[in-house]
Amino acid sequence: MLTEVMEHFRLIKDFPKAGYYETDHQKQMFKDIKSAIHIVFSTSQR
Repeated sequence: MLTEVMEHFRLIKDFPKAGYYETDHQKQMFKDIKSAIHIVFSTSQR
């Protein structure tokens, strides 16, 4: 867990068994980001 998040919520212990659960929205967001990065790099190399 990020240190900043732990500090914000005043957490002392990490949650080692807390998993990362991907949602459909997150999956789409990462696809969009990857596409945007690909477009930026492919146009900057011309």
